[in-house]
Amino acid sequence: MGFDSKGKPKTILDGWGLQSHYDLTMIPDDIKDIYGDISNLQNWLEENGCTPLEVQVTEMDVANGRDKYGKVLPADSTKYPPIWQTTFECAKEYGIKSFTGWGISDNLSWFPGIDCTMIDKHGRIKDFAKPFIDRINVKETTKNAIISETTTEKIERWNAVKSREKEIQEPESKTEKE
Repeated sequence: MGFDSKGKPKTILDGWGLQSHYDLTMIPDDIKDIYGDISNLQNWLEENGCTPLEVQVTEMDVANGRDKYGKVLPADSTKYPPIWQTTFECAKEYGIKSFTGWGISDNLSWFPGIDCTMIDKHGRIKDFAKPFIDRINVKETTKNAIISETTTEKIERWNAVKSREKEIQEPESKTEKE
């Protein structure tokens, strides 16, 4: 099992990864409950002599959701901000060390065709997401959490790929017309 630098027994786990696949039916109190449960587990570990584990958001997206018949609900841009905002607030409050969006953009995600990321299918930051992306860009540091530039780097790389694809396709189009 081994011991940490403070002499506490280590657990067999290195950390928790929260796969945060939310949808527009999620309310902020649900998100707060999830993080509260993680905090309770951390406290239990510490009370039982173990080192608390690092917690990371390893996958984050917000899909439209489905109705009771399984039909995809339409996007409602007013519902996205409270979900993302609450998640970021909880990440800070509970000492989340890493935050990763799931998918680069709406068409490069695990759920293509559903607008579940902060970046639209053309590589543009969605209006609701701009305040969050701005925070990420400045590497906001709090007492317990650092939010990295990963999303911005992904956007830049994706836009570069798309630009290169367009350059490659344009000469072919001219040749076809001739």
